Amino acid sequence: MMDRKMKLGYTQTDFLGNWKLSDMFTEFANIATAHATSFGGWDPKYIDQYGWVIAKMRVKVYQPIHMDDEVVVRTWITQGSAVVHPRQYAVLNSAGEVIVEATSQWTLIDLVRRRIAIPKRVGLTFPEEICKPGSIEIETNFDDEVGYEFVEKRQVRYGDLDVNGHLNNAKYIEWVCDCIGYDVFKEYFVEDISIQFKKETGSNEVLVLEKYCNENIVKVRGLNEDGSIHFIAEGLLKKY
Repeated sequence: MMDRKMKLGYTQTDFLGNWKLSDMFTEFANIATAHATSFGGWDPKYIDQYGWVIAKMRVKVYQPIHMDDEVVVRTWITQGSAVVHPRQYAVLNSAGEVIVEATSQWTLIDLVRRRIAIPKRVGLTFPEEICKPGSIEIETNFDDEVGYEFVEKRQVRYGDLDVNGHLNNAKYIEWVCDCIGYDVFKEYFVEDISIQFKKETGSNEVLVLEKYCNENIVKVRGLNEDGSIHFIAEGLLKKY
């Protein structure tokens, strides 16, 4: 387990001073990398050959977090399989209360051969003592129902890419929030969101972004021009 204390700054918050979901995903990725490096689950020397990629993630926000709030971001790993590696997160306020919970599933990819890799076979290790899962599970029944409406076409640019040369997972969330829109965020925050990353999205690729809304439920998906879904997110909105 690893903890990191932080104070929310100006650039990490939105127009209402609330912590942006995309920045929260960035902090989760940063602490996950530091934690994995600390126990041998990642080594920067592999950066050109292997990469950890996220397959699914769910984040549950019990209350908005504001600029200047002091929080602790926590991460730990739980028991997985040879190819699916769960990672949990929590955000605690200054009183030690859990105000955000998150769970995710990761896979190691051989970037050269473009296939799944087994961490132990490439020299990556995991601690013998594995922590217990958190209280939430990842939504797996993502619904590809009809009723989506076109929002925009968006191209992956330099600033969207991660070290693997693909659309950064935090950028997916930024795109999702852009689709939800400014007017919605004036009254609501995303209380619960699940996202599934179905296909890698590379530099200069164009995705068609579509949105489905029904009361406080919002869904956003990104498709390439042949209709293949790259990601789908399902969120639950709550009034401030």
